[in-house]
Amino acid sequence: MAAQDICSQWRYHWTRIPHLHFSPHFFTHMRRSVRRHRILGREAITHIKETMEHILINHKAPLECFLLYIPNKFFRNGLSRRFIEALDIKECIDTVAQKGVERMFLEAVAHPWQKKVSLPITIFGCKTLLYLQLVGFIFPEVPILVENFKLLRVCVLANIQNLTEHSLQRLVELCPVLEKLVLRVGSVEGQSIRSFSDVQSLRKLSLEGLKNFPEVKFVGIFPGLEELNVSPRMMGTAVERGNELDEKVRDLMFPKLNNVYMDLPYLETEDELTWNLSYNERKDVLARLEKRICGNKHIE
Repeated sequence: MAAQDICSQWRYHWTRIPHLHFSPHFFTHMRRSVRRHRILGREAITHIKETMEHILINHKAPLECFLLYIPNKFFRNGLSRRFIEALDIKECIDTVAQKGVERMFLEAVAHPWQKKVSLPITIFGCKTLLYLQLVGFIFPEVPILVENFKLLRVCVLANIQNLTEHSLQRLVELCPVLEKLVLRVGSVEGQSIRSFSDVQSLRKLSLEGLKNFPEVKFVGIFPGLEELNVSPRMMGTAVERGNELDEKVRDLMFPKLNNVYMDLPYLETEDELTWNLSYNERKDVLARLEKRICGNKHIE
């Protein structure tokens, strides 16, 4: 809610709420507020930006969760892009890092033809994070001298640009207790998933919609992996799907793997990356996986 709209009885209580969500609901409210006060164009952007800064500065309590989701559809005529450029995301991250944030969701949704936003390297200063989700950013070079994410257990990277194999490896190296890694709808620049194959703590690996998946090869041993999620939208033709998976897992060792999933919700979407995988085709692919890497273990 906008700072000026907070009633007097909440004037001090809201500063101690452990969750700060700048969500689509927040931006919808702010859009209505600026329209009501007839604030337009760049002045509207400045008004929303200053309101967010006021809330961040005056929030006093430690943060359990911080969410910043800037949806493109709530801004017209390129205002979303201008707002993202005007908003000092680096300052936002610095502020919440000082408050000991545990869960962070950062998402900047832009049209495909718009340039994505670079993620500031100050993200590596959030040492109290348990959960990190990044969507729609350009991934930065990981600094050489940076402390570990000693507590980070879950990392979700979706629609990220400039995510090289080296950057991914450096990120994983900074997370000694990482248990779940999700790479979703994008591409990893590199030809292998060797970056995290020897991570002892990794229990769950999810590869959902990687555009260059047919060229990516698994390399190495995954000593602690218990669950593997592979989206069928990453496969080629129905005939090739089984062969692709068969080839990828040929030289793998999954000593603790119990579950392999094929994520079907993507089949309900209507985009160029979606493939219609029938029940029998899905059953055949899973049978190949079961034979190759799971033996008699459970597969869904």
